[in-house]
Amino acid sequence: MDPGTWIVIGVVVWIIYSFYKRSQQTEKYNEAVKELAKIGDLKNRVIKENVELGGKKREVYKIEAKGLWMMQGKSASRGYFVTYVFDQTDGQEMYAKSWPLRSTIEAYAEEGSMVLCMKGEAMPASPDTYYPDWSPVGGIPLELMDFPFSGKKRKIAFITYFCDTSMKFNHAFPATRELILGLATTTTEVDIEEIGWKESLENKPRIMELTIKLGVAVASADDDIDQLEIDNIKTWIQKQIDLDFYGDEEKIKEKKTFYGKYLRDTVQFAEKGKLNELEISGELKALATRQEKYDAIELMMDVMVSDTDAGADEMVVIEKVSGLLGLNPQTVKDLRETRLSKVKSIGGTEESDKEKGDDDSLFGLTSAMSDKEKCEKLFEEYEAWHPKMDLPDRKVSDRAKEMIKKIMNLRDKYKCKNYES
Repeated sequence: MDPGTWIVIGVVVWIIYSFYKRSQQTEKYNEAVKELAKIGDLKNRVIKENVELGGKKREVYKIEAKGLWMMQGKSASRGYFVTYVFDQTDGQEMYAKSWPLRSTIEAYAEEGSMVLCMKGEAMPASPDTYYPDWSPVGGIPLELMDFPFSGKKRKIAFITYFCDTSMKFNHAFPATRELILGLATTTTEVDIEEIGWKESLENKPRIMELTIKLGVAVASADDDIDQLEIDNIKTWIQKQIDLDFYGDEEKIKEKKTFYGKYLRDTVQFAEKGKLNELEISGELKALATRQEKYDAIELMMDVMVSDTDAGADEMVVIEKVSGLLGLNPQTVKDLRETRLSKVKSIGGTEESDKEKGDDDSLFGLTSAMSDKEKCEKLFEEYEAWHPKMDLPDRKVSDRAKEMIKKIMNLRDKYKCKNYES
C-alpha cells in the first residue's frame, strides 16, 4: 500500500475518532442538561410558624429555597441570598402599584433605608450549586413587618434573589440585573388590621415632627445636646424622606430643608427645657401606627448611644415614652439590649462619672414599684443578660458581665433573697 493511501486512511480514522469523541461529549452534555433540568430553577416559599426568639414564642415568616442557585448562563464564585417583601395586591409595578414592607428595626432593613429585607452571608457558589430540598434562607418576625396597606387578603410577595457579592440594592431596586444570578418569587395572602405606613402618609408630617421631638428629648436629658446626637436624628430624617418620596428629587430636597429647620428649632426649644414627653407621646400614640411608634423608640435609643455612653437620664425618658405608647416591653427590652452591647459605658460608669450612675433607672425600676416587683424585674434582666456572658463576642460578653454585676448589687439593695421561694 503506497504512503498516500496510508495518509488517507489515517485522516479517515482521525475524523471518525474525533466524531466519536464529540458524540460522547455531546451525550455527556445532554445528560448534564437533563440532570440540571430535573433539579429545576430556583424556587422559594414562606411558612408562617411560631419559633422561640429571645425567650418568647414569636410568629415568623420562614423563607425557604429549592433548586439551582443560578440561572442558565450565569456564573460566579460567591454570592448571597436576599429577600425583599412587597404588597402586590394592585399589581407588580414597584412604587406605583407595588409597595415594599418596611422594617421596624434597623437589623432587618436595607442599609441606608427602612425597606425590609432579609440578607444572608456570602457563600461559595458555582453554576451547578443547588438545594436538592427546601432549605432555610432566612426568617422575618411578623412583629417587625410594617405593611403599606391594611385590609383582608392582601397579596404579599416574597422576592428572593441570589446575587453576586458585589450587588447593591437601593430601596429594593437592584443596581444592575447583570449581577442577579437567581430569582424566585412566592405570594401569600395576609389579613392586616392596623393602618399601613402608606395609608398613614396623611399623618406622616406630624408623626415625623413628634418623633424628632422625642429624639431631641433624649439628647437633652443630660442637659448637653451634642453634634453626634443631632447627626443621628438627621440620618433618621433622611431615611424617612428617601423612602416616602423615592424618585422625586425636588420633593426630597424640599422636605430635607423643612425638617432640617424643624430640628434646629426643636433643639433651641429643648435647650430652654420646654419639651414635654407626656404631651408628645400622647399625640404620637393617637396618630402613629405600631411600627411608627417602635421607629420612634429606635431613634431615641440610637440618640442615647450616639456618644458611646448610655446615660441613666436618657434611659428614664425612653422607658417612660415606651410605656406611654403602649409598646411591648419585651420588644423594647430586646431593642435596648442590642444598643447597650455596643456602648463603652452605661449610666455614667466611666471613672469620672461613677457618681452619676443610676442603676435603678437602667433596669426600669421606679419608685412606684414595691421591692418585690423590683426583684421580679431584676430576675427577668438576669435571665436576659446571663447567657450572653459566655458569647464569643468579647464586647458583648464584657457588657453582660457588667450588667450582671449591677443586677446583683441591686438584688442585695432590695433584699431579693427574701422573695425567693
